[in-house]
Amino acid sequence: MKNLKYKTGLLLLVFAFAGQFVRAQQITVEAKLDTNLIMIGDQIKFHLSVDQDRGFMVDFPLFPDTIVKDVEIIERSQVDTTFLSDKLMRLSQEYTITSFDSGFHVIPAIPFPFRGNNISDTIESRPVVLMVYTFQIDSVQGIADIKPPIDAPFTFAEAVPYIEIGLGIVAILVLIFWLIKRFGKKETQTFRREIPKEPAHVIALRELDALEKKKLWQQSKFKEYHSELTEIIRVYIEYRYSIMAMEQTSPEIIQQFERNGMLSPEQFEHLKQMLTLADYVKFAKLVPLPDENELSLKHAYDFVLKTKMKVDLTSSKESADGSSQPAGGSTQSSVNSPQPAESNSREVMDDMRDESGSNFKSDF
Repeated sequence: MKNLKYKTGLLLLVFAFAGQFVRAQQITVEAKLDTNLIMIGDQIKFHLSVDQDRGFMVDFPLFPDTIVKDVEIIERSQVDTTFLSDKLMRLSQEYTITSFDSGFHVIPAIPFPFRGNNISDTIESRPVVLMVYTFQIDSVQGIADIKPPIDAPFTFAEAVPYIEIGLGIVAILVLIFWLIKRFGKKETQTFRREIPKEPAHVIALRELDALEKKKLWQQSKFKEYHSELTEIIRVYIEYRYSIMAMEQTSPEIIQQFERNGMLSPEQFEHLKQMLTLADYVKFAKLVPLPDENELSLKHAYDFVLKTKMKVDLTSSKESADGSSQPAGGSTQSSVNSPQPAESNSREVMDDMRDESGSNFKSDF
């Protein structure tokens, strides 16, 4: 034991200056350890540094998995550059090393080839000593087996993180459910418009008469006038053609009729004029001329009268007597055909009022 201490002290004395600098003209190299004495299996840093003029190129050593025998490299860094002055810079690299063999390990001088300023040479660092010691084993008791894991009881403090995570998940789910209920897309209810008891054209003509009597545009209520006018026509289109005109914009209605070809060119132009002028009045605040207001109403009457469905007329008297119709003599009024341009709309309306007391049979 005394010999071991003596040898250890002697070696540490010999390598006391192992970390001193080695100079070669304008280049200085250094190799040093964090400590020269470690326990077996411990990890320490092994530092290499070079101070040089900027005109030189210095090559760092390339070690494999070990620096020397029984001194293993765990990790190595890249070469780092630090500028000390305008002409001087420092290159440094560090290694994480360990050893699993007790005793003395000498890291010999490490060569650093360099070139520059018409010089090409090699400079070496000083050797470094590393002493690795191990555990003292009691020769009497011998080597003991590894102790088994301690069975620690599960405490409430250990359960708290899991409880918090569970409560957090529940809170998030409740929040998501509330957001879906609060801002989610509500189920749209399907509304089916009730089929009126009267034919669509009878209702439309009656409402057009009522609109005309209000004299809205004569009171400068242009928006109200054209809104009511187009609403009457939209409702009539819904009942007459089964087109959801109340939920469509004017361009959509015009485009749909343009595609299906259900209207004659004249009827299509009348409808387009009414809807387009109404949009300008409602949204662009256009002030229409008196002739334009009257023209929209006239086109509304013409559109309804010239597109109404065929109606079977049977006199109420014949129905009461139970008399049958002669063969091929069923009375039909084909009012679906276009009216002559010179016909008066008011006369046709009067005829329709006379027919209101009769029974209407319609495919509508």
